Amino acid sequence: MSVSAVQALRALIARNPNVSLRIGERVFIGYAPQAAAMPFVVLSQVGGRRQHHLRGAAEVAWSNVQVDVVATDEAVGSQLANLVRLSLDAYRGGVTVAGDTTYLRHVALESESGDVQSPQDGTDAGVWVQTQTYQVVQAETVTR
Repeated sequence: MSVSAVQALRALIARNPNVSLRIGERVFIGYAPQAAAMPFVVLSQVGGRRQHHLRGAAEVAWSNVQVDVVATDEAVGSQLANLVRLSLDAYRGGVTVAGDTTYLRHVALESESGDVQSPQDGTDAGVWVQTQTYQVVQAETVTR
């Protein structure tokens, strides 16, 4: 499996024209650049496991992917988070990233919350962060 769950979800979000109209290319993996214009999306893998049977790996991987939608206010953040949810929740199918294709057996929204992150030192404004956590079940090839 050369395409990670995070890369696959990033591709699904980026190819949604309604998301692209609002944020362009501002879909990041791991962290956003400090000077990134808002709103933007950050994806991180926060957990995962592999399925096994008596002979070893069963060619199925589960990943927990956190998607943070960061915006200047709740209205913009909630609207963008809804578009992200529509891009990902219940997705099943192939995703190609840089010529490599992976098959997502299932993508499911497990939790969602939003909150204002207060300014750190008084020189910056607070931001709205909507956090979604997805479980991704992905086929993988196991070489024995």
